[in-house]
Formats: sequence, structure tokens, C-alpha cells
Amino acid sequence: MATTAHRGRDALIKVSEDGGSVFATVGGVRTNNLTINNEPVDVTNADSAGFREYLADGGVQSCSMSVDGVVVDAEAFKTMLDQVEGRTKLTYRFDFAGTGKIISRFVISSFQLTGAHNDAQTFSCSMESD
Repeated sequence: MATTAHRGRDALIKVSEDGGSVFATVGGVRTNNLTINNEPVDVTNADSAGFREYLADGGVQSCSMSVDGVVVDAEAFKTMLDQVEGRTKLTYRFDFAGTGKIISRFVISSFQLTGAHNDAQTFSCSMESD
């Protein structure tokens, strides 16, 4: 049986400051996570025979991303820090290893910067799609 596995390091988060024509990899990322959220619309009624029913293609769809990394790329880090401080939206692209990509505008909902005296400066952030 052939197994097609993908390396985690091949899943990349990229940011665009120009709305999506040019992307730069967010440097220093060690782990990243993408979650696609679907909020179904409940259309259960008396004819449902006691079973819940959902409307196909109904409701709101959104994406959440989380990133943990090491501060190694001053430009990418400054882009994210400026976005946090300015409470703005930027276009991000999540590249799946060998399977595709998702592009959306995201806000950074939380940002954490950590710096131990004998270790590398690290960051974590959570993002929500527009």
C-alpha cells in the first residue's frame, strides 16, 4: 500500500501587504494550524420525523489560523507586529503541502511575544478570516 504523507514544514503561511498579488513567507514559523469552520443552518421541522436537518450550503464559513515561531525574519515580523498594533486586516495564504491553498483576509485576534534570557525570542498569534 502506497502512503502519501507530507512534511509539516511544507505547509507555509504567507502574507501580502498589497492585497494578494505578491506574497512573502512569514519567516521563523515552527508550527501552523488552519481550521475551517462551518456554521450550519438548522431547518428541522415537524416533517423531519424527529431527526435534525441542516440546510445544504447554508450558514457562515470562516477560517482560523494559529502560528508559533521564532523571530528570525525582521521584515515579516514587523509586518505582523504593525498589523497587531494597527488592528488592520491583511491577506494571508496558507499553502498545503502538495494539495492546494487558501487565501483570505485575516485579523490577528491575539499576539504573544516571549523572550527568555537564554533562549530565542518566540511569538504566537491567532488569526480569524474576514
